[in-house]
Amino acid sequence: MKKITLILKSTLAVALMCMMSLSVQAQSGWRTNAMKGTPQAAPAYASGTAGTVYVSHCRYNEQIYQGDGLSYGEDHRVGAAVKLTRDMIEPYIGGEVKALRVGWDTRAKNGEFECFIRTSFNGPNIATGKGTVKFGWNVVRLDSTFIIPDVDELIVGYYTELVANECCLPLLFPRSTPNSCFLFDGQTDENGQEIWGDYNELGQMAIVMNIADTDGRFNNMGKVTNVRYENIAIQGEAGTGIFTIKNTGSNAITSVEVTSILGEERMSKTVKLSASVAANVEKKVSLPITFPGSGKGKVSLTQVNGVDLANPFEKEVTFIAVPQEVAQKYQKRPVVEFYVSENSYMVPTYFDDYFMADFADFVEDYSLVCQHTDDQFMTGDDDAILMMLSLANNDSTKILMPQMTIDRTDYLINLPMLDDTPFLYGIPYPGNAQSTYRSLLSRPTFANLDVEVENVGESDSVRVNVNGTIEPGIMPEGEPLFLTVYLMESQVETNSQKFWEDKEGEKPAGNYTHYNVIREILTPLWGEQITTAEDGTFTMTYLTKRYDDYDPKNLSITAFINRGEENGHLERQIINSQVAEVPLPVGIHAVSDDNAVAFRNGSFYLNGEQASVFTVDGKRVSNRSLTPGVYLLKAGDRVIKRMIK
Repeated sequence: MKKITLILKSTLAVALMCMMSLSVQAQSGWRTNAMKGTPQAAPAYASGTAGTVYVSHCRYNEQIYQGDGLSYGEDHRVGAAVKLTRDMIEPYIGGEVKALRVGWDTRAKNGEFECFIRTSFNGPNIATGKGTVKFGWNVVRLDSTFIIPDVDELIVGYYTELVANECCLPLLFPRSTPNSCFLFDGQTDENGQEIWGDYNELGQMAIVMNIADTDGRFNNMGKVTNVRYENIAIQGEAGTGIFTIKNTGSNAITSVEVTSILGEERMSKTVKLSASVAANVEKKVSLPITFPGSGKGKVSLTQVNGVDLANPFEKEVTFIAVPQEVAQKYQKRPVVEFYVSENSYMVPTYFDDYFMADFADFVEDYSLVCQHTDDQFMTGDDDAILMMLSLANNDSTKILMPQMTIDRTDYLINLPMLDDTPFLYGIPYPGNAQSTYRSLLSRPTFANLDVEVENVGESDSVRVNVNGTIEPGIMPEGEPLFLTVYLMESQVETNSQKFWEDKEGEKPAGNYTHYNVIREILTPLWGEQITTAEDGTFTMTYLTKRYDDYDPKNLSITAFINRGEENGHLERQIINSQVAEVPLPVGIHAVSDDNAVAFRNGSFYLNGEQASVFTVDGKRVSNRSLTPGVYLLKAGDRVIKRMIK
């Protein structure tokens, strides 16, 4: 095997491949090429020919660009094929195949294809056909009508003669799935069997099986290939999911019935689409999804255009259904995790000018955590970047800086999301996010927690007691929840943050104040598993300490309940959170003029700023209905002792 590196140039699809820094193991002699070519005009039946169904790994009408494909280093007979799996062919068993649809990638010369259909790569041909092909898409008719058998897979492909270094076999983007697209360059094994190499990393093969819908059996068909949905919802109510629907029939889809399945329970909704889905087209549509209960379930299209589907394809999902009476017992406190780095010159502008412009009104209602990566404030071996990669399913192309999540989930909010991640696609501009922040405060939850922090004697240590309740019977059976606890410090000053104006400079210029820096992670990175009593209550205790470089006046604890790392990257939601200030060390106080203190609307104010109230030993208390005694009032960096009579 010889390693080749793709040479990729100017088309948009090629540019996307460049971002992936893609290289592959290729059989000897194969070359890839990508040139700025003239696209073939879309076929006359680009929206799908009535009475024809197309089965393939690619879109049957994908544009073919001249020169964006494969060539061989010498005149050579080669083969190309796709593997069609059981789920792709089962709906069409008994259907008639009269032709294949194949692509050719050069105007310099026409090609001659010897097409075949087999049940294995080295098995006998069960259908054949020959034809001359020219640049673009071509239809090669089979020698006789092929009836799709009841088999687990079909190998559909062709052999052709290539001229040395002439790019003839088109590659369609994006990359295909593993074990789907294959090439043969003439090599055989010791038994004389052809060696077909998996070439999915190069792209999708332009090979399509045309199924003639002569009796209308395949008029109304479709399946769910993906669904984005809020994993936690009110039980029995219809929420919203973003479904990716593939029209696998020959008629346009204008209405569907969506069914949620959990065990023997089924809940269905019929929806008329605002825009139809054309034949052989895959499209994202907004559809209702209903949670019958909690557990591993499925969603499916059970009707298309009012016609029941005989064997509907079912997409697995996880339901966490919260009864309405349970949701009313708990108040949601969402968590925003803002990923930052002192090495990113965009952070000050995006955090201070864009994000905080809207979020400032919600700092009392949300828990805000700034996750630092690749700088002096990062924890562990750059915990934050490892977390980002994990949440992006290890796709480094989706790691941006700065970036943010809300509860590590996709709330289907009116803010763009990075596909297949819980990350927002960029930071909301001022004025675009307030309604979203406000609406998320009313999202259902089924757990709460309370955080108490106390000094340990006169040492620098503090004890963190986290008490909480997780409503029994809500989580899917067998799935635990976890507690994550951070020691945070706000108002951390630094002179090493890069700024937009000095992005080209080698050294940062100026001072910057960081908000909510993680100083210590008191639990494992993805949390410590929670064990509850029968009534759902739990208590967990941690010790931490104030180090000399921490400002004791700005320390706090952020704790939250979350789903675990062993779940899929889109199923690690934060269930609820709480924040508590760390008490001042025993003996730290400052006495100031009582004229600086005011009491109005049930709260103390210090120099016009709302103050937190502590006992003299540093324990925070409510500022309402205080018993007589001496208390510490804290606002910003000022601490005042005040006698309450």
